[in-house]
Amino acid sequence: MKYSPSKWVTPIRRLVLSLVLGLAVWGCSDDPTSPQIVDFIDLRVEEIGPNRAVVRFETSEPTTCEAEFGTAADALDQMATDPSMEPESYLTEHDVPLEDLEPTTHYYVRARAELPSGDVFFSEMIEFSTVDATAGDSLVNFGLSANGTTVSGVSSNFGGGANDSFWGANNAIDGLMSSEWSSNGDGDDAWISLNLGQRRRLSHFEFRSRQMPDGSAIATSVQLVFGDSDPLGPFDTPEPEQVYRFELDGVEADAVRLDIVTSTGGNTGAREIRFLGTP
Repeated sequence: MKYSPSKWVTPIRRLVLSLVLGLAVWGCSDDPTSPQIVDFIDLRVEEIGPNRAVVRFETSEPTTCEAEFGTAADALDQMATDPSMEPESYLTEHDVPLEDLEPTTHYYVRARAELPSGDVFFSEMIEFSTVDATAGDSLVNFGLSANGTTVSGVSSNFGGGANDSFWGANNAIDGLMSSEWSSNGDGDDAWISLNLGQRRRLSHFEFRSRQMPDGSAIATSVQLVFGDSDPLGPFDTPEPEQVYRFELDGVEADAVRLDIVTSTGGNTGAREIRFLGTP
């Protein structure tokens, strides 16, 4: 049986915060005679949800793509980059997702761009507020490590690392979209097994794939195996920017294995895996 995702995706409101074209910029350079100036064009924050937003802008010259942000204008203590850009690549159109934001929180953000010469430029600052978490969604993520779930097995971790390494399997259940589990080139053969800590009644399953800038590592469909039961799925998960939610019909389990069924190959894995139910 083939499952298609419900239309539910992480709640997003298409709020747009825009500035006038041709923002004022300031930069720093080791070469004071450098003639290049970078203009930031149409800097805005879109797709604002309770835990995520996307900063979009254009630059007048090909540059790197970063955004600095925080909850105070004088303390931009977090940075995000465009995950689709290769290291040391330079573009003029930029999309920077901000992950793991707090609901109903006011944020300050500015764009950062670096030229191949090493000159760095910053946009003016803009502000936005995240929205409230989904009303009426009282489901608990039993698949969260903080709720007692542990990794009992994994096909591999990138570089042969342990589950608690930078790319280790623990990242798939830590509740953070800014971290991710990456296999060591397992492609369609990647899998991860979870011990839920105790028997849980599960009503929904959520999944978000990781991706590489070259388009590889995307898990386009996955399946679940609970104990000795037949596999459930495949569940279609084609877009790595989305959190997919699927209903589970009367599943009770204390352990589960997730298999990647189809992918774009390479270092497949997951940004986050969730198993939801009521307390």
